Amino acid sequence: MNVDEGLYAQDTLALTSELSLSVSGRFHFDSIDLTDRYGTALTGDHDYSGINPEVELVWSPSDAARFYVEFEQSNRTPTAAELSCADPSQPCLFPLSFISDPGLKQVVARTVEGGVKGTGASGAVSFDWSLDDYVTRNDNDIIFESSGPFIGSGFFANIGATQRIGAELSADARWNIFDFRASYGFVNATFQSAFTDLSADNPVADANGNIFVQSGDRMPGIPRSTAKFDLGCTPLCGLHVSLGAIVESSQYLRGDEANLQSPLPGYVVMNAQVEYEIRKGLHLYVEGENILDNRYATFGLYGDPTGDGAFPQFTNPRFIVPAQPFGAWAGIRAEL
Repeated sequence: MNVDEGLYAQDTLALTSELSLSVSGRFHFDSIDLTDRYGTALTGDHDYSGINPEVELVWSPSDAARFYVEFEQSNRTPTAAELSCADPSQPCLFPLSFISDPGLKQVVARTVEGGVKGTGASGAVSFDWSLDDYVTRNDNDIIFESSGPFIGSGFFANIGATQRIGAELSADARWNIFDFRASYGFVNATFQSAFTDLSADNPVADANGNIFVQSGDRMPGIPRSTAKFDLGCTPLCGLHVSLGAIVESSQYLRGDEANLQSPLPGYVVMNAQVEYEIRKGLHLYVEGENILDNRYATFGLYGDPTGDGAFPQFTNPRFIVPAQPFGAWAGIRAEL
């Protein structure tokens, strides 16, 4: 049983006609009670509480620009699934099985963020744009540590502090029959606390199956750069044609938190869509995903290639998730 109770307060002060200050806070109390109907291993009661403040300063010198800077704190309580898979001595095959119910600390995130949003026009061209940068530090962050005899088995654990430094830039423009959207996100997600990670299938793990993560090592599964582009055209009334691209940089595999092996390569994938409005609220569309049939992977981890000895002929411990190949869909969308 999950219980989430909170008390929230907010106030906004107009310091000048262009400058405002918002202050808010939320007290939270969360209770997660687990009952094992087949024994006692999963039974446990977990309570979490705290106060999360937020302060935001906004300057709007004109209708075309809005600057802001803010500090906020948030929290994430461990889920029932994480609490039921947190025993290093009994790895579970997440999320298919649960073993025991040790305690985990809640994750507390503190963020400093600033940016600007704007609109503009020049002749027949109109555009919206935004720029945002941030620093987030998570204390008592939770990760899934790979261990056990099966691929994907392991346990959840608090590993200290992590940090994400990032920026996001987006633009949306229109010119006559053309429209264009672009966004770019950069995030450097790193561990800020040194810890020993059990990753026996990593080729450079020590005799006990451990790798040693240092402060500054990148977190697996998070590419530093992600960009999206979309160019559209409306050649006829009701007809819209678009071509888009997604670009992602490399990422480390799970089980290589110490960044000791080659990362998973980045990729570029192209998509296309044709949409026709048959009548108001009724659209016919055809979509093509990965239209160049690029072969790439979106996620990877280290595991036992032999399947606990069942397939001794396999030796590569890198398991990757291949992305979807070329695919096409057609359909009708109705808006009521």
